[in-house]
Amino acid sequence: MTDLITEVQDLTDLAFEETEKRPGIGGSFLKTVRIEEGKRVIYKCPDLDPELGFVGHEGVNELVASRLMKKLGIEGAEVRLLRAKVNAGGRQQETWVVRSEDFLKPGQDKISLELFYEGEKRENETPLAFCERRGFGDAVYRMLILDYLILNRDRHGKNMEVIRDKEKREFRLAPLFDQGLSLLFRCRSEADMEMLDVMADRPVQCFVGSRSAAENLKLIPEEKWPKLPVLTDSDVDEILSGLSDIMPEIWTEKVKSMLKGRWAVLQEMLLKQMF
Repeated sequence: MTDLITEVQDLTDLAFEETEKRPGIGGSFLKTVRIEEGKRVIYKCPDLDPELGFVGHEGVNELVASRLMKKLGIEGAEVRLLRAKVNAGGRQQETWVVRSEDFLKPGQDKISLELFYEGEKRENETPLAFCERRGFGDAVYRMLILDYLILNRDRHGKNMEVIRDKEKREFRLAPLFDQGLSLLFRCRSEADMEMLDVMADRPVQCFVGSRSAAENLKLIPEEKWPKLPVLTDSDVDEILSGLSDIMPEIWTEKVKSMLKGRWAVLQEMLLKQMF
């Protein structure tokens, strides 16, 4: 099943609701949930400007992150990107909508990492130390690598979840989700994209780390650095396949530069650790 559907889907029957507003980020993200074939399915729209309509490309970022995670063996929520008609902002509009299925299985429930940490932490225990103690260390280290590669600015404590298996009485970190505020998400024009330095370190939210995605890589102990497949140039081309038809050429060039350049930094870090 393809993860990119360009044929326009009719989602006008869905009641999208305003769910996210954050300081420094214009507009809002519309989200809705419905049950399909017994599964809980989430649909989310990009950034909506009241006058201009949909102006963001967060859904494209979600798809790129999902494809990248599959290449690197990082567990993430399955997503599909759909071209769809929706009712939003008081009128019918077309936009790119992200569709994802709930990753919970029967006998499981979930809680945000932030709430789990607040309820179970030891005195003076940091979120990262807590995750290591609970056995989430490797999953967190993989997340820090992903978030550096795509410059994810939005890994707050509610954008990380813990799954509880009631029968096994086990806890594990949930598949990663909500990577929309990454890559070139703040660039609304081709001029903005052209000017962007894709290697620059910008402020991020990271519940288990700092405000720097680059500095957060240093939180990974040398002996616990995750063993990831090599990300090749052809992998990057495959990750971006089909997107040149829906995004400007400069966007594709910049995202390629970001993924390749940041991967090279990771490889250099690994070499320094070996010698």
